[in-house]
Amino acid sequence: MAALQSEADRVLQTMQEKRSASACYPCAKRKVRCSGGQPCITCSQRNHPDICFYPAGKRSNKRKYGTTRAGSPPSAVPVEAIAPTQQAYSLPSSSIATPSLSHAEAPQSVPRRSHTTTLGPGPGPHSVASFLEARLQNARPGLGLQNHSAHQRNPGSTPNATSYASSNLIAIAPQRSEIFRFFPSFRINVMPFILKDGDELELAIFTFPSDFESARAKGDLMLHTYAETQRNRMSVCLACLALGAQMSEISAAERARYADDFVRRSIAALQFPEMMLFPCFQSIQALLMVGMSFQNSGSSDASWSLLGLTFRLAQSLGLHNPDHDKHDLWKSVIWQDALLSLRFGRTPLQTAYHANRPELLLPSDQIDTYVDAMHTLNAIGLAYMSISESDRAKMDGVRSWIAALESLRQHLPPHLRGIEDCLNLQQTLQFYAFRMHISFLEAEMCRPCLMHTKIDQVETPAAELSERAFESMRATVSAYLSMARLSVLPLRNWSLIQESLSCACVLALLKACRGDSEVQSLLDEIIRLLECELTIAGYETQQGNWTCSTALKLLRASRAYREQPDTMSGPVQSGPTAVNAGDLSRTQEQSLGACTVPVQFSLPTPESQPSLLWSGSPFDSLDVPFASFFEWSSELFEQNAAGNIEQY
Repeated sequence: MAALQSEADRVLQTMQEKRSASACYPCAKRKVRCSGGQPCITCSQRNHPDICFYPAGKRSNKRKYGTTRAGSPPSAVPVEAIAPTQQAYSLPSSSIATPSLSHAEAPQSVPRRSHTTTLGPGPGPHSVASFLEARLQNARPGLGLQNHSAHQRNPGSTPNATSYASSNLIAIAPQRSEIFRFFPSFRINVMPFILKDGDELELAIFTFPSDFESARAKGDLMLHTYAETQRNRMSVCLACLALGAQMSEISAAERARYADDFVRRSIAALQFPEMMLFPCFQSIQALLMVGMSFQNSGSSDASWSLLGLTFRLAQSLGLHNPDHDKHDLWKSVIWQDALLSLRFGRTPLQTAYHANRPELLLPSDQIDTYVDAMHTLNAIGLAYMSISESDRAKMDGVRSWIAALESLRQHLPPHLRGIEDCLNLQQTLQFYAFRMHISFLEAEMCRPCLMHTKIDQVETPAAELSERAFESMRATVSAYLSMARLSVLPLRNWSLIQESLSCACVLALLKACRGDSEVQSLLDEIIRLLECELTIAGYETQQGNWTCSTALKLLRASRAYREQPDTMSGPVQSGPTAVNAGDLSRTQEQSLGACTVPVQFSLPTPESQPSLLWSGSPFDSLDVPFASFFEWSSELFEQNAAGNIEQY
């Protein structure tokens, strides 16, 4: 009996020795977790790796127990033998949807799959990285497929508490007065049109000032730490304020000044190297809203360029996976991709599946919200932009795309189907906004029919679809005007302005709409609306900002061109018509096989070429998307348009 007790005591003593003394002296003194390295991660993060040592006989046994014997199965290899710790590869990010953001010292990490998942956030399902990650935890850093690694968190690579970076973050942090002044405009005019539920975002932003002051009260060290750990949250808040400033009721000059300041501070808070090396959910949110602010300020090219970076960062986080808990943010990225691709006539970033079968893009059940309806519409638009020009010109293909839009209308909630079912102002604005978007896309889909329809072609499928294009453009302009009577959003939002003015100017230049009293009334009303906006904004009529003054010049020139007498009495011209650039005396064309496509466009004048768009085939020389005809960010276009419009 005594021998058994002695043997049991010996075994217990041996096990206790294995478990003890795994921490270095500083970690043991502070009673904090130690990784067992030399130096350990905790000492490195606390900026004193030189004092990290292990007392005699107290060296960590983790490395010893992590060694694999020859011939042992792979499953016997512990995680510590492959990567130091999970903490070494965590990312400094925080979710905006988490109410407990006030804890400045809480560690932040990128959403990561469990080790039982066969797919990692970034690599595809058939890559070597996916094969290994299904079997080994944290295999991607070892394969060189991640930016962050253990040595990048060593002292010197991360700013310390007294660094200039953290001091700069404190200086650019959003102030309480700024939030109270501009966030209400964002909440009313922006949030319902980009988020299904903005309560978590609103809570995170409004609690930021109190959390910031709480950290300040605890001392400079805590304040600097808070600024470093909450920089992504700070960037989201500043991006929201930039959009709110653009929607506020102040002069155009002040709107531009405040929005530009907030955008610069938001980008500075992201800290470009850190954003690239350690992306997170909040940085994607901030980049999306910064891109929207670029659009509203007239820098749509900058928004397009920024979207490419945002798209790749979102992919690196795995947001494109439908099972990701933040997949809705990926849908917002696709929203911007579809919007800008359609406006610029460029190939979208996202590969569209089932591009030739649009009916597969429709939801299986009823749509509940405006945002969900826009996600479905964007999927259809993205698929449409993914097919070739030859497929778009086929009548059967056009009918299938129009049928998909009609099916989408049947899945809409009541307040998006009819104005009579709207219960409040927000639903009314969403009704008009969605009507604009779907009508604009429908007009773009019917555009090939306008290209090939002649005057004598009546009651043909192409003529029917051409008439549908006219109706869609009129519906777009009409919805814009109705929405502008209720809110400032249509006068400040780039996508709404761009859609309505593109359709209005094309309608003004079409011979088929020359005697249409409805078109004349719509054009006159838009001109009055823009003139009124310029007066309210505190600008002279000829010195307005880009959203009004440039649009006003376009519409006035279009109206003047429409009011000129039609001198075209000869037969309808066949073939493409040359479009002059600048003074309309020279034409730059690009030959593509048997057809000719104009490269550059400017607004025509009645004296120079009266037959340009007044023939039976009105779009023979405009084989480009409507949006590309009036591309706001093109400096060459603005110069040409200014020269041609000056006489009016």
